[in-house]
Amino acid sequence: MSIDPDFLKKYPVVDEHAGHAVRGDVKPPEKLGVHGATVAVDHDCCDGDGVCISVCPVDVFD
Repeated sequence: MSIDPDFLKKYPVVDEHAGHAVRGDVKPPEKLGVHGATVAVDHDCCDGDGVCISVCPVDVFD
């Protein structure tokens, strides 16, 4: 599952973490929200397998 491409418009900023915005529903430890804006990680969808690193078309993780 990918992040909604309109997440910046649809999800309000609810917190900040390490200098970046956190958006969406945050209720730790179950819901961690979407972190970032230019490159965003939806911690509620991410399973940490690293596939995004190998398939990123613009190499944002380099």
